[in-house]
Amino acid sequence: KKEFDGFTDITYLSHEDAAEKIISDEINILIDLAGHTRGCRYEIFALRPAPIQAHWLGFSSTTGAKFIDYLITDKVQNPIEEEKFITEKIVHLPHTFMATSIPKVSKKQFNRKSQNLPEDAFVFTNFNSHYKFYPSMFSIWMRLLKIVPDSVLWLLEGSISSRKNLTIEAEKRGVNKDKLIFAKSLPHDEHLSRLSLADLSLDNQFHGGGVTSTDTLWAGVPLVTLFGDSPPSRNGATILTALEVPELITYSLREYEEKALYYAKNKNELIKIKQKILDKRYTAPLFDNSKLAKNLEKSFIKMWELYSQQKKTKHIIV
Repeated sequence: KKEFDGFTDITYLSHEDAAEKIISDEINILIDLAGHTRGCRYEIFALRPAPIQAHWLGFSSTTGAKFIDYLITDKVQNPIEEEKFITEKIVHLPHTFMATSIPKVSKKQFNRKSQNLPEDAFVFTNFNSHYKFYPSMFSIWMRLLKIVPDSVLWLLEGSISSRKNLTIEAEKRGVNKDKLIFAKSLPHDEHLSRLSLADLSLDNQFHGGGVTSTDTLWAGVPLVTLFGDSPPSRNGATILTALEVPELITYSLREYEEKALYYAKNKNELIKIKQKILDKRYTAPLFDNSKLAKNLEKSFIKMWELYSQQKKTKHIIV
């Protein structure tokens, strides 16, 4: 709160009262961070309390709403060539639209034994919520476990039912359920510390990781991702592009599987890409939130200039 000139909690205000508050505060540009996700209050935006209304971050795709003027994104997540599928005018930030920062990592040390990981295993990981897993991608993960000797897949604990279902599906694909190792939840800083125990992270098919992926990369664990047909499936691609390690982006399920297998079988190449990631954390744009803030400010200024001069919207390339 101390970072702002004014801070108003509208959680318990009605949609109408919240809109009235926004109008009385003379907000020029109103930013939606939720999209069609939990906590969304598009009823407020539908009342048009601000002359310019934009979506950024939370949904990463078009909202389909006539009352949202701009979609703040980047050229990887939402290419200009796909404008016919997007109801808003597109704002392309350079590098990435993802908001990240240098995280706090616990000084607490973890070893594989403490996390029930075999000491000499090759550890694949995916710490996304289980609902993001898709059968075709899960089949690839299981094939990798069968091909790569002494390998395991390290997953979030999830619910009792999802763990049960995943072990059943693994066994259907000829993989011993003991190769799936479920991690208990930890405070975020401790989770970041333990992540370095993994060797290679495997992204999802249709809804790539966001914070899950940036956490993994900060820990120096390479992430193999699939560039998909929809914005959520390109989360990993925009993150890796901003980290300047595009060699981890794949463009088909076959290439995804081959890339993961390549790094699992080539220890020296895995060490090289890990070191590149560790070095890029401090030089590439991904974790430079001050640069992101400046680019956002530039986009807001351009939005207001267009509105003030022409009362219209246009695509904006920052």
